[in-house]
Amino acid sequence: MRVPVSWLKSHVPGLTASATEIATALVRAGLEVEQIHRYGDDVTGVVTGEVLDVELLGEFKKPIRYCHVSV
Repeated sequence: MRVPVSWLKSHVPGLTASATEIATALVRAGLEVEQIHRYGDDVTGVVTGEVLDVELLGEFKKPIRYCHVSV
């Protein structure tokens, strides 16, 4: 069964352990842990923003959408 660490942390008050520490504790309790999948550990430099306004410039052959974004 796949269980996200975020789900465990939301259901177990005060849980601050890492995924590896949680897996070790589960094995000590007699449960089997096959793998730990890490997603997004190698992603860097991502910037998120909010689209405030979209302006359609339709006077061209192919319409252009000009977006105002707050970063």
